[in-house]
Amino acid sequence: MGLYDSLVSIIVGRTDKVNTPSQISAAIAPNKFDTNHPETVAVANTCVKILAETMGRIPLEVYKTVKGKGKLKDKRFYLYDILHTQPNNWTNSNMFFQALEYHRNFRGNSFALIHRNSGSGRVEYLEVIDSRRVIGYDLRGKELYYLVTREGDEKNYDAINASNMLHFRMQTEDGIWGIHPMLSLKTNMSLVHKGGLTMDTFYENNAFSPKALKSTIQGKNTKFLDEAIGDFETLYAGAAKAGKVIKLPPNTELQDLVIDFQTAQVIESMRLSSQQISAHYGVPIFMATGDYTQSKFNSIEAMQIGFKVHTIAPITRMYKAELQMKLLTSTDLLAGREIEFNINSLVEPDTKTKTEYFKNMIYTGVMTPQTAAIFEGLPASEVQDIHLIQSNMMGLEQYKNKGSQQTPKEPTNDDK
Repeated sequence: MGLYDSLVSIIVGRTDKVNTPSQISAAIAPNKFDTNHPETVAVANTCVKILAETMGRIPLEVYKTVKGKGKLKDKRFYLYDILHTQPNNWTNSNMFFQALEYHRNFRGNSFALIHRNSGSGRVEYLEVIDSRRVIGYDLRGKELYYLVTREGDEKNYDAINASNMLHFRMQTEDGIWGIHPMLSLKTNMSLVHKGGLTMDTFYENNAFSPKALKSTIQGKNTKFLDEAIGDFETLYAGAAKAGKVIKLPPNTELQDLVIDFQTAQVIESMRLSSQQISAHYGVPIFMATGDYTQSKFNSIEAMQIGFKVHTIAPITRMYKAELQMKLLTSTDLLAGREIEFNINSLVEPDTKTKTEYFKNMIYTGVMTPQTAAIFEGLPASEVQDIHLIQSNMMGLEQYKNKGSQQTPKEPTNDDK
């Protein structure tokens, strides 16, 4: 068998194992809102996209507190590359946390399997698990187990100890399982879905649905009207036929039926439901819609701080607690190690504000010029690695003592 035949046989032999992503046709919005496909609602999908991309872009660091030096990045720790760069051989950290956020926000729970070395028990890599495969949990004494169906076999499942499974949740009532967002958002998402579908169908029919054909002659001519309406829809309905000159059937006239989406509160209902969906996810409505005229903040920096404090900070705290509990040993914690998202990277002040910040930090001795240069991605040298402080300031106690020393003495007889 030649090289070509060998390659072909290898490719053919693996075709039954190819993972094919779901096609777009599977996600096309049906006439009725499907709670299994909340991503078909644009505002919900936008909110989840914002949260997923935000969590994906925040650097995840491993720090170690060193006496006399403070909290420093521990890049030599074996977990650093796994968390910061590459959780496994096929996913980078950005995509890894985006996938976890997608499952968490659409299904209430997201999971990542911890693969450990069978000998040392150290973490080797992390793997995102489709949340739909985790069918529940079992609390056996003091041990928690997740029930995970086998891939391609929904009838059988494995019980995985919680110590080997990262579990990130939305709000929870029992401390174990996250509440599915559709329990509270189903009505809102259905309203937005139906409102959008109504307008889409209306314009798909070339906005002729509020039109009626009326016969101008007396008598029963139902069959004639049915045929005339059918011909009319074929010839003139649909967006592709917009602008054509309408030729009415004999003995008929076109009448308007008043259908106003604004009067019918369709648009207002969609707007209100969109606001409630955004509020549920903690995403400001102006970020979800792209209409920044709805923002009440005076600056981009204030908007970023608000989003960071009220939405992202609680999420990163939840992630940190789970990651440290499952990945760090008691020895690691006693050594001063901790896992933390650097959420300061989310706020980008203007140049003037940033300059003032670095200047104040350097002048008060908190930060070295070298650190400031590294923060800004500028060339840095060892000469800059020095803490500075202004010397024209003096403590009041020192000033008082200095003043008393300089007070001239009263002249004595000897001086005279």
